Amino acid sequence: MSDRAGELRFARESYAVAWRNFIKAVATEPDALFCFFEGEDLKYYSIRINLIARPEKCRSFAVGGRDGVVHLLQLVLNADGGRYAKLRSAFFVDRDFIPPEASDERLYVTPCYSIENMYVSRTAIERIFESEFGLTQGETAMGVALGLYDTAAGEFYRATGELNGWLQQQRKKEAQSKPKGEKVSVLKLQSLQAWEFVDMQFPHCAENYSISTLDQRFGRESNNVDVDAIRDWVADITSNPPAVAYRGKFLIDFLCKFINILVEGINSQPPKYFPAARHVALGVQRKTALSQLSQYADTPSCLIRFLEGVCRRGAETACCNLKHQTKVQG
Repeated sequence: MSDRAGELRFARESYAVAWRNFIKAVATEPDALFCFFEGEDLKYYSIRINLIARPEKCRSFAVGGRDGVVHLLQLVLNADGGRYAKLRSAFFVDRDFIPPEASDERLYVTPCYSIENMYVSRTAIERIFESEFGLTQGETAMGVALGLYDTAAGEFYRATGELNGWLQQQRKKEAQSKPKGEKVSVLKLQSLQAWEFVDMQFPHCAENYSISTLDQRFGRESNNVDVDAIRDWVADITSNPPAVAYRGKFLIDFLCKFINILVEGINSQPPKYFPAARHVALGVQRKTALSQLSQYADTPSCLIRFLEGVCRRGAETACCNLKHQTKVQG
């Protein structure tokens, strides 16, 4: 089976399984909040849903990818004459390089590439340093830690700029091919890691790829127009700031390595990078980072507004149900 065929089968099976589980859940808990997520994104959203929307009951469904989540939104709105449309539901997807075409008040789209980007902001890093490293604002060690982060992150953004620009250009071509009926294979990115393309000699980074080697590896062909578009996209840091626009899983790769290097350094005798040694027990890896560091990640204002809207719709649904029950009893 080809990679593309495998991806399609996975997506079909994932949303089909989620749909069947949703139907079962509706039969037993029709008053619950039904939430649909890409992959493991619940690890980020769960605590925020509970704190902001505060549902009494919540059922969560993981779907293979963004297209599957959007497809389930359409099913909830339209299946069986719209019988599920009045249920309280919410759908969460990543913006990625190309935003989804779908739009609905039940659909939340991240303001950055993905939820992973919310883990690497300066404010998120400060929270990690304060809570896990025991550093306080104003002390020398905090200044050292933040300085190292700024340097290392800047180096990583520089080293992965054309990589992200190249990937963005491929997604753009894929999106443009659909209306034309052209057959363009969809890149499979799930298993890619940043360190396949970048070497880190802390705090510096060096790229070990080029546009031509990316073309060769993934079976693409970038012409001069493509190369100019890629480099223009990378240079436009106002519209495409790296921490917002670059691929989130690459940023999580960087964050995990950065934190682990700093932990080893501050625990050493004598310490590396820091004026004094401390005991820090934190250790992170890509598989666990989303749940392990979720409390420190940013919560954008648009997500707060979205979840407050979910809360209001829940109150309205409860009010309608109460009126219906009163009418029936009367």
